[in-house]
Amino acid sequence: MNPIEIRERVAIAGATGAVGRALAAKLVGHYRLIGLSRREPAIASLFSPDIEEWRRCELFNQPEVHDGLCGATLAFYLAGDQPRSGARLTQGRPIDLELIRADNFARAAGAQGVRHIVALRCLARLDAEPECELAAEQALGGHGVAVTTVYCAPIVGEGTALTNTLLAMSRRRGLVVCAPWTAQTAQPVALSDVVVCLVSALEQQGADKERLVLVGPQRMSFRQMVERTAQLQGLNPRLLGLALGRRRTPIGPLEHGVREPQANFCSFEVALSDALATKLIMPAASRELSLHMAGSKNVRSVQRLPLPAGFDAEQVAHAYFRWLTLPAHIIHVVRDHEADEVWRMYVRPLPWPALVLARVVDHGEPGRARYAICGGLLVKRPGGFLEFLRVAGDQHVLAAIHDFVPSLWWPLYRVSQALVHVVVMRRFGRYLGRHGGG
Repeated sequence: MNPIEIRERVAIAGATGAVGRALAAKLVGHYRLIGLSRREPAIASLFSPDIEEWRRCELFNQPEVHDGLCGATLAFYLAGDQPRSGARLTQGRPIDLELIRADNFARAAGAQGVRHIVALRCLARLDAEPECELAAEQALGGHGVAVTTVYCAPIVGEGTALTNTLLAMSRRRGLVVCAPWTAQTAQPVALSDVVVCLVSALEQQGADKERLVLVGPQRMSFRQMVERTAQLQGLNPRLLGLALGRRRTPIGPLEHGVREPQANFCSFEVALSDALATKLIMPAASRELSLHMAGSKNVRSVQRLPLPAGFDAEQVAHAYFRWLTLPAHIIHVVRDHEADEVWRMYVRPLPWPALVLARVVDHGEPGRARYAICGGLLVKRPGGFLEFLRVAGDQHVLAAIHDFVPSLWWPLYRVSQALVHVVVMRRFGRYLGRHGGG
């Protein structure tokens, strides 16, 4: 470690994950570590005792990200492959959800003076969807902060999704059915090697938009990984391969193209043996997360809209309100106060507003129009927001509802209002494409 950089503040987004915990253990004592998590600090602290300060930070909530990065000069972005959005119901493409997270993080980093971001991303997704991955990479680097992107093969180590799945399948009793997806091949890489490379990337702080690729020395199918995992535990499960069945993996993209492995990287067996030697048990944290997911009834919905020539995000938002008020629609929108920009949406012929929205100014940022959901018949609890966001380098606008809590009975909401919202946004997107919001 460079003595000059000792005690600099390093923020870690995704600090409660397997990579985040291992990274914190490597950096502790050399930097002041700030852990960012959507969980409450008291719960997040159970995941890693090495983090000095925990801050609650939902990456979809730009003000929280802005506050979470306050005081940090360096940052890790390890949340690029989070399978969950933190909502009970999520509507939208994974890439659009990730674009919002990445753009929020990059905007906040630029505003708070962060010098360097090291982002960990999925190599298999880069090979499968290169345009989407490059768009997310561009979003992270679109606000003036140097970015090093590390694309990584599936990670073998304590608590990783791959390791947990391998252990679960290898320990099953009786006949273990292997769906077609288990034939996918990869070059799994050790968690310890990934952490060393991440720390090296942080300290070198090389050229802007640098890209690294990490793969292990062995290429094997998932089924072969299960067999070797069983052998290391002295087990002998009976595996039955099927030609038909599920082809998508339960742990996200797995297969990637052949890459030249880095020198001196650990073998699969060594990495798995290290993972088996340590057991991380966090019953309180696991119980809290399960209760939170079971009790929450919030919604996150993201739709991609065309961006008319000469329009910004706020003009698209105003076009949306005008379009809703067209005579052919049953919704009527009233702008209540010019100064405060309060908008009330009515469903004809009801006299009470279905939604009340108030314009929010987020640190004077361009490319975003954000409206707090303050109340209305369709809202059970205020606190959510509607936003229109243009991501750096993208020629579209993302229309998103975050943390919306409906007043309707949840099963009824799922088959009514939730579906209607998606249909309405798609129709508005077609309207923008035809008429340019005029």
